[in-house]
Amino acid sequence: MTATRRRILQLGVGAAAGGLLGAAWWRRRRAPIYDVCVIGSGFAGTHLALRMLERGYSVAVLEACNGLRMVVAFWVIGALVVLLMDRPLWQKIVVLVSCLPIALVCNTVRLTLTSVAFTFVRGETWEALFHDFGGYAMMPLALGMVMAEFWLLRALTTPPERVQP
Repeated sequence: MTATRRRILQLGVGAAAGGLLGAAWWRRRRAPIYDVCVIGSGFAGTHLALRMLERGYSVAVLEACNGLRMVVAFWVIGALVVLLMDRPLWQKIVVLVSCLPIALVCNTVRLTLTSVAFTFVRGETWEALFHDFGGYAMMPLALGMVMAEFWLLRALTTPPERVQP
């Protein structure tokens, strides 16, 4: 079974829309109140959280947002796209290797747009929603770049057809 560009884009848009709706629902839930909030789950943060738990405090451990975690998710999706496409092996390898730079470019675009939006948007709810949407919008953008790369590879490697007089 080969995947068409239209079907892949439809799945990407559907996943982004579902993620956005899920994020909006998650943000509306009432946040619990903790005695101690530890920012960072490294060695020191984990040690501090365990000490506070031993003393009877309720503890929340928060991690900073890291859009680079999407690199792994995108690499898996990129591998699936490569597996479904009917292309020569060398083109599949080129696209799979290019997943890392594509993910980094998309994350840079997300951070730039988020930074610009935060200068104009005020309010914690809007900032959180825009931040989450930016993360989810990264995947369709990255898939579009992969499809453009496949198109470019085909355009550069397909010899022109000769017209018989």
